[in-house]
Amino acid sequence: MILKPLTEDILVAMEDLGVTKSELAKRLGKSKPRITQLLRGSSNMTIGTLSDIAVELGLNLDKTLKEYSVQQKKSNALELFTRFRSNVYRT
Repeated sequence: MILKPLTEDILVAMEDLGVTKSELAKRLGKSKPRITQLLRGSSNMTIGTLSDIAVELGLNLDKTLKEYSVQQKKSNALELFTRFRSNVYRT
């Protein structure tokens, strides 16, 4: 899941900058409960909202997204190998 590493980066940046959820909500024109839902993962975050948060906090999410992409590719490769192996030994 991509959301977890992204929200972790956001929460770390907020803590480093001393930005509260209330302050971030005010900057984004959203309610504090909405920000809480987004950061907990209990509500979907749009690319637009993610981008707005990144801009407000001065985050560059390229590294996190690249790391996720690499992890996803490794996970997919492992899943394919596992399926292949189980099919080979099944026959």
